Amino acid sequence: MDIQEEAKKYAEGRIISAFNQAIEEAYIKGYNAACDEMQNNQQRIVEVDGMQFLDMELPSGTLWSAGYLTEQNSIKTVTFNQAQKYSLPTKEQWEELNRYCIINSCYITYQGLGIEIISIDRNIIRIPTFGYREGDSYKNFVRFWLKEENEYAKTLGFIVQSTHIKDSGIQRVPVGISSYFKGEQLPILLVKTRE
Repeated sequence: MDIQEEAKKYAEGRIISAFNQAIEEAYIKGYNAACDEMQNNQQRIVEVDGMQFLDMELPSGTLWSAGYLTEQNSIKTVTFNQAQKYSLPTKEQWEELNRYCIINSCYITYQGLGIEIISIDRNIIRIPTFGYREGDSYKNFVRFWLKEENEYAKTLGFIVQSTHIKDSGIQRVPVGISSYFKGEQLPILLVKTRE
């Protein structure tokens, strides 16, 4: 075997080795980038006392519960006065969430109609409707207590209430604040401040 042939085999071996190493490094970089992206796209969940809260990336740092407060796998409903012992959202916190997030109607598996509140970074709170019968029809609303009471009518507390949600596909849902009789039993969402 002459020296030129040896040099050619040596060079081919180095090229193949360098090429394999480059492919291996590119694969590792791509794998790590995909893992980082997947981790960044996961919902930011904080668990406090067994309750899950979502970071909706709000300027105030407010964390919102991932759904209504439940008790024994059922939505817990309380009067306004009973709700005051919980960490309820204020009007300002609701307005901030409403300003920075998109609120759509949705269908929640096993729970029926509801709304989904979607943050800029795609964290999603899904809240089922809490309806009632009115005559022959059933009205689907999302309702929950806020912290404040109506200063002009002490029998009223403030709630967040959606418009009637119909089973007509995904659409924007107007959700506002209104007064409601304090003796009614309504569900609650909780809030926490990011630490």
